[in-house]
Amino acid sequence: MEPNWKSPIVPAAFLVVGHFRHDSYAEKTALLAGEAYANSVIVDIVNEGVDTATASFGHRANQCGCARSSVG
Repeated sequence: MEPNWKSPIVPAAFLVVGHFRHDSYAEKTALLAGEAYANSVIVDIVNEGVDTATASFGHRANQCGCARSSVG
């Protein structure tokens, strides 16, 4: 799954609007939103690498049947 590159537009817009309105709360919100987006992209990239490495070994999820079922 590729990251959605349109998502950083919202934090960038908050940053620009906050800057021109001299609103430090909006600027901090934009920085936190941008950081959260960056962290999610990092996790997606790592997961994609793990999926690719696992696929190259020919493993599939629950192929060994060792996954535990959660029975109430």
